[in-house]
Amino acid sequence: MTLKESFPSLALFSDMDWNAVSKEYEVSSKIITFPEYLEIKAEEGDCPQHLFELAYFDAALKSIQEGEFFFPEGPGLHLNPSACFLSFDHDILAMVKEAHEGNINVIERQNVLCVYVDHEGEIRFHEISVTELELLQKLEAGTLPENHEAMPGLTQAGLILSVN
Repeated sequence: MTLKESFPSLALFSDMDWNAVSKEYEVSSKIITFPEYLEIKAEEGDCPQHLFELAYFDAALKSIQEGEFFFPEGPGLHLNPSACFLSFDHDILAMVKEAHEGNINVIERQNVLCVYVDHEGEIRFHEISVTELELLQKLEAGTLPENHEAMPGLTQAGLILSVN
């Protein structure tokens, strides 16, 4: 599979010479991932920031599509094991949706996006609010209050799993 085929969302936004980029990346490929490569290029001023964010988005989707996840069976509250959190300076989800409709727009907006698989195997997206992030940090620390205001939304979304 070529780099262009591996990063379909990125390909929607980029007019890069994929052959040249692929050859240049091959030199670094044993050391860093392609999204990391583009991030370094952006830091050097050779690539717009939204392109490496799109690459991270595509890499997360591919990882989740190809991953095998085991949902918890023990009692308690658990974070969905497939959850992948991405911090962006661009609204990647809206950009990709618009691009598939023929509108290529770069939308600047900071957000934290969670990409995950639900119990039915469907890929889901959930933008994490500040309140939800606070709750997830408490879950990670093991100090989760069950009456937290964000709990119903995260359990309904399938990001927090309640096992009895």
